[in-house]
Amino acid sequence: GMSPDGPQTLAICDFIAEAMLLGPSILAQSSAALSAHIELNCRYEVSEVLGAAVISASLLRAISGATPPWVVEDTPVLFKSMHTALGNNSELFIESLLVSTKLETMTEVGGLRAGEKLSGRYLDASDSHINSFLGKAEEIVARNDWKKMKVVLKSATG
Repeated sequence: GMSPDGPQTLAICDFIAEAMLLGPSILAQSSAALSAHIELNCRYEVSEVLGAAVISASLLRAISGATPPWVVEDTPVLFKSMHTALGNNSELFIESLLVSTKLETMTEVGGLRAGEKLSGRYLDASDSHINSFLGKAEEIVARNDWKKMKVVLKSATG
């Protein structure tokens, strides 16, 4: 079968980064598509914030061990594209990261158990861990220093 260790992983990362630049509607459509297959415990309506949160949660789970360790190197570009897709609105971006740490599946699907965090076990953590992650992400956005996001992501996701 296909391994995530190959060049297709780089191609997927590049594709996602470029696709998000199509704007907020692509984010809203992402959450609508996922919600059609996975029931989430979420108070948010289908929107660009929920879409960004779903994508963020997926990325956070991926770099928590679902993909090869080197994938985290390209992840800051994905988050920067997401910020751009949200109209460079830092508050919406941080809100979407917060929501991404709260999303839970309501039913078992694939490798996810009911009640499991979509973002993975490392972000099923204390409020102080989540707040530290969000605070550091907020600093990165304020400074427009996306390269440092890699260190923040590694710290947050184990």
